[in-house]
Amino acid sequence: MDRTARIWDPASGQELARLSHDDWVLDVVFSPDGTRLATSARDGRVRIWDPASGQQLARMSHAVDVQSMAFSPDGTRLATGGGGGPVRIWDF
Repeated sequence: MDRTARIWDPASGQELARLSHDDWVLDVVFSPDGTRLATSARDGRVRIWDPASGQQLARMSHAVDVQSMAFSPDGTRLATGGGGGPVRIWDF
């Protein structure tokens, strides 16, 4: 584990983007339509990215380290949880 999540081109093996956090990245999940990528870190920060450009779209803070995330089927919400703390639902 380190402080980055990376997006790779599976055909060429080329790294396309490096998505940085301030602490260890614990989970990564794509939205159902693939247009957004959520990453979470041990410091409780969750970031939403455009996987095509690597641009950060949003940043949220959770009370505990976020070990698990899931997008709703329509991609409009993200559930986050971990560390024995509360589960949060974020709207987009």
